[in-house]
Amino acid sequence: MGTEKFNCVFEQYPETVQLSAKRRAQYFTALTNTFLPPLAKKYEKGIQMGKYTWEKKPTKEKPKQVALYDREKMEFVIKNSKTVGTPKIITINSQISWESGKGSEWTIRAVKDVLKLWFTPLIIKQLPPQIEPGMDKYIHLEYIFYFPFTQRDPRLYQDYLNHWFIRGKIFEDCLVYLGIIPNDGPKYVRGAYPRYVNIDSEEERRLEVKVHFCRNNERIG
Repeated sequence: MGTEKFNCVFEQYPETVQLSAKRRAQYFTALTNTFLPPLAKKYEKGIQMGKYTWEKKPTKEKPKQVALYDREKMEFVIKNSKTVGTPKIITINSQISWESGKGSEWTIRAVKDVLKLWFTPLIIKQLPPQIEPGMDKYIHLEYIFYFPFTQRDPRLYQDYLNHWFIRGKIFEDCLVYLGIIPNDGPKYVRGAYPRYVNIDSEEERRLEVKVHFCRNNERIG
């Protein structure tokens, strides 16, 4: 008898998250007129010709901030002019879990919220209210990503850890949140095994999570 007890199938699992409906304008800014950022040649030349200047653009957090100003248009120069006002959509990649810097915490939270809301109803449909491995057995989770590599640009591939980690973490958090398992510590969950399987079409793309019951020194099988 094999170790597999349950199999959850998540078809067309999300690969992107929309962070906002409209991107805000970003400007060329600096804290003072003394220490200015490097600019493209057209802006440097424009400053020399008097087309652009550095003008005060204070914020509550940065009262001494200055920004690049277009004297002809009488407005501050927008750095992201090609994308401002468009939806901000990012690819789900587990690297965001250990990134730092302004806005990173909000981005991570947004991705987690989307995955949690997506996973929860599908887990409820496919798993019992509680999972109990039984005496001297522990849960091992097998994550199989059926992915259409032949249909995708190789430059956009993610390694299996980046593709799996945040999805696996949220899946297990959902099991705890729903009370299906008491917690995801080693008293109950002893391992996880992610892998890819190549498929021919986008329509087949899915994630299967197999729940295995294994003894202390036993592998899935």
